[in-house]
Amino acid sequence: MHRTSNFGFSEEYKAINKMSPKHPATAAEQEACRTKNRYTNVLAFDHSRVKLLPLDDDEGSDYINANYIQGYNSKREYIAAQGPLPCTKDDFWRMIWENKVTIVVMLTQCKERGRIKCETYWPNTNEPVYFGDLIVQLRSESVLPDYMIRILDVRQGNTKRVVKHFHFLKWPDFGCPEKTSLLLNFVRAIRGHLPHPTEGPTLVHCSAGVGRTGTYIAVDYQLQHIKEHTEIDVFRFVLDMRAHRPLMVQTENQYVYIHDCIRDAMEEGAGEETTWTTTLSTCLNCRPTQNDKQSQAQPQNGNENPDPNQNEQQNPNQNPNQDQDPSQSQDPSQSQNQNENQNQNQNQNQDQNKDQKQNLNLNLNQNQNHTYNRNQNNQHNLIQKKNQPQNLKKNWIRQEDESQV
Repeated sequence: MHRTSNFGFSEEYKAINKMSPKHPATAAEQEACRTKNRYTNVLAFDHSRVKLLPLDDDEGSDYINANYIQGYNSKREYIAAQGPLPCTKDDFWRMIWENKVTIVVMLTQCKERGRIKCETYWPNTNEPVYFGDLIVQLRSESVLPDYMIRILDVRQGNTKRVVKHFHFLKWPDFGCPEKTSLLLNFVRAIRGHLPHPTEGPTLVHCSAGVGRTGTYIAVDYQLQHIKEHTEIDVFRFVLDMRAHRPLMVQTENQYVYIHDCIRDAMEEGAGEETTWTTTLSTCLNCRPTQNDKQSQAQPQNGNENPDPNQNEQQNPNQNPNQDQDPSQSQDPSQSQNQNENQNQNQNQNQDQNKDQKQNLNLNLNQNQNHTYNRNQNNQHNLIQKKNQPQNLKKNWIRQEDESQV
C-alpha cells in the first residue's frame, strides 16, 4: 500500500469512517454531564460506558467520559478515557479504584501547542493528596528517554493499592511517534509490568481518548494476536473499537502507523523468512520506498500540522524522479530510450490507478489473493497466489466482509 502513495490505506480508512456505528450517548448529553465532556463530538456510548457508583442525590454522578474496549484476553481489557478535566479528577480516581486498575497509560502532555490537553491528576511531591475519599501519594518517579514511570499509593480507609503510571513523552498531537520502535518498546515495557492474573482493565487515555488511545490499544492487541495467529486484521479491529467508543484511531496517519508497527514487530521476530499475504486487492506492496516515506510525511488529515520542511530534512539530496546515480554518464541515445520507457511506464501506472479507482468502490473483498515473498536481498516480488503453503510462519491478511461495505 505504501508504494501506491498509501492509496490502499486511504480507501480502507475512508471505509472505516463510513462504516463506523453510531450508538446512543444519552447519559453524556444530560445537562448535569455536559461539563464533564472535554469535546462535544467525543461522547461515551451508553452501552459500553464506564458507570461509576452513584453518589447520594448527585445527578449524573455515575458518568465519566470513558468506555470499556474489548482486548485479546477479555471483553473489558481496556478502559479508553479522555484526559481528566478540573471537575473530573475525583471521578477519574473513583474509576481507577472501583475498576481495580493497576496500570494507567498516559499518551499526552498536559499542555500542547499552548493548550491544556489534560489536567495534572497525580501529586508531584511525596505529600499525599485527596481526590474525594481517596488519598494518592507519589512513592517514586523514574524518568526515561521516552517515557516516565510513576509509582502511586492509593488508599481508601484501611485499604491500600499500588498504581503504576506510564507517561509517554514522544507522541505529537494528531500525529505519530517518529519511529515505530518508540511505541513498540513502550507497549512491551507496560506488558512486562502487568500483574498475572490481572484484576482490572488497563486504563489508557490521551486528551480526547480516541486518537492516540485507539492507536496504542490496536498495537498492543495485535502484538498479542500475532504470537498465536498467522493472520491479522487491523481494519476489523478498528471497527470493533469504534463500536464501543467513537473516533478510535482518529487520523489516517495513525491507521498507517499501526500497520507499520506490526510489520516491524513481525520482521523483528521472523527475519528473512517472513511471508506476508493479503486478500485486499488494493495492496500492491508491503514495504515503503524512500519516495513513499517522503509522500507519507505530507498531511493526510486536515487536523494534522507536520513540519513543512520535513520532506527536505529526511533526504535533501535525493531527486524523487532519479533512480540511478547522477554521477554515471549515459549515451544520449540510451537516455532517449530510457525516457521513452519511463513515459510508457508512467502511462501504464496511470491506467492501472484509474482501473483501481473505478473497480474498488470501497469493495474490500474482491477475492484477489496475492502473496508477498521477501528474499535474502530484501527485494519484494509480487506473485499471484495459486498454491499457498500450509504452514506460513507469519501472514498478513485482511479479510473484509462484503455484506458490510
